[in-house]
Order: sequence, then structure tokens, then C-alpha cells
Amino acid sequence: MVDMLLFASRYVTELSVAVDFLVVLTAIKVRINAETSDVTFRERVKRAVPAVLEEHGIYAEEIGINFRMQLQTPLIGPQRLSTPVCRDLDKALLLWGSMEELRRCRNGRSFWRERLQQLQNFDSAWQRFCAAVMGLDENQQRQRCEARADRMEAMRKSTEVYRQLLLESCERAAMASEESFQHRLVAAEKWNRREMYKEETRQRSCQVFERRLEARNRRALAKEDRLGRRAASVEQRLLLQLRRLAARHQRRECCRAAAEGRRRLDAERAAEQAAAGAANSRRLVEAGAKRARWQRVSSRHATMDDLLRERRSGEPAGPGV
Repeated sequence: MVDMLLFASRYVTELSVAVDFLVVLTAIKVRINAETSDVTFRERVKRAVPAVLEEHGIYAEEIGINFRMQLQTPLIGPQRLSTPVCRDLDKALLLWGSMEELRRCRNGRSFWRERLQQLQNFDSAWQRFCAAVMGLDENQQRQRCEARADRMEAMRKSTEVYRQLLLESCERAAMASEESFQHRLVAAEKWNRREMYKEETRQRSCQVFERRLEARNRRALAKEDRLGRRAASVEQRLLLQLRRLAARHQRRECCRAAAEGRRRLDAERAAEQAAAGAANSRRLVEAGAKRARWQRVSSRHATMDDLLRERRSGEPAGPGV
């Protein structure tokens, strides 16, 4: 069996023949699994079956190869559903494709969203699977079809309890996921508060350091002023005054440049706002003119002479008499 597709041969009583058939079926299975992953399962099966039969020099009618699906999924509980025997490979692969939604049911708490979607789509997937099973043999009797349909419907009803349990587990997983998300939000909020407190503490310490540095600079300047006053030489006093003036000029230039930048930015913003206001006013005036023109044109008292007179004079004409 490869991916729920079971390969079998006809029943024989001789051991040597049975072993030969087993070797052929095993070679088919190995050939299917040895194909590259970029090729679909259907293409691998279509390539492997005739190739292996040709290599072993045996015909499909001689080995009596047949196909059957064995579906085992949590959606129907621990039961294993076996489909009727099919000797047509294309029909068997078509049935295998109809089982896609029922086969891809993965276990694990992390797949609860996928499983919940499968539970919601189970009825439609089951109906498609039943229709594919009924279409395996077109020549079967009506009573056998009805009996098979009744058996599959009975299996669906008897396994409803397993799907209900799966639904409850999905709901519990969803609640656990939501609780985990809420816990992560709370933890993130706590971390944000801690980081904000650390940042505020750092800002306060920076402010204290800046105040201390400013006080030290003031003391140094005061000391420098005292030393400058004590200097007896006129040259030293002039040099000290020039140093002060240079520092003051530099500070003023910096303040002037900053003020100029702010004024330029304010002027640009004011110009943009004025341009936007003018454009808005122009649009309003144009809209009002269009609305008035439309009212005059659509008035039932307007005449063609009034419209022509308005167009020649450029002034709105009154309604016609």
C-alpha cells in the first residue's frame, strides 16, 4: 500500500506464482517511492505500473492486478474504510484524488485550524467520495448500489461521535491559543511598562548629569572671570574679552541659524497652506459656478435665446418669459 492506495493481484494456490506476483507488486511500490518529489503521485503511479510490468515480462491480465483504497483518518475514528476492488488504474486514481480532503488530516495541536476546516467541509467531501465510489462500477446492480450507499451512510452516522470529539478538541485548542495570545499580550505590556520606566529613569539621570555639567561650566566660567579681572596686563584682559566675544558671537550665530531655519520652515508651511486654501477656494468657486450654470440650464423657464445671450455676454441671463 502506498499512500492509502493498495495494490493486489489475483488469488493463486501455487506458492511460486504468489511469490512472483509479490515481487512485481513490491517493485511497483519501490518504483513509486523512488520517483522525485516534484512529480505528482498520480503521474508516478501511471509511470511505475506499466514500466514494472514490462520489465518483468508480465501482463496486467496475467497478474490480475487490481486497486483498492484503504482510508484511515481521525475523521472516521479507528475504523479503516476499504473501497471496492477496481481493475482500472485511471478510475482508481480518480477515486484516490476524491479522497484528498479526507486523507490530509494531520495530527498535533498545532494543526487545529486545518482540522476545524476539514470538520466543516466533511459532509461535502464525504459526498464526493461516495459518488466516486459509486462510479467505480457502472454495470453494478441497483440493489448493490443502494446497499453500498446505505452502508457508507451508516458508517458516516456511526462515526459522528469521533468528529464531535475532534471538534471539541479543536475548540479547546482554539481557547488555549487565545489564552496564550492574551498571556503574551499581558507579558508584552509588562515588558513595555518596564522599558518605559527604565527609559524615564535614564532620562532623569541624564537631566541630573546635564544640570551638574552646566553648574560646573558656570563655576569654571566664573572662575575664569575672576582670574581675568585679576589680570594686571591690559593685553590679557583684551584677549579674554576677545575670547568671550568670539564665544558669544558663535552662540548668537547658532541661535540665528536655528531661528532662520524655523522661520523658513514656517514660511514654507504657510505658503503650502495658502496654496491649498487658494486651490480649495478655486474649486469651491468653480463648483458653485457649475452648479449655478446647471440650475440655469436645467430650469424649465430657460430658453435658447437666454443661453446664447449668456454665452455672448459672459453674464448669466435671467429665465425666459
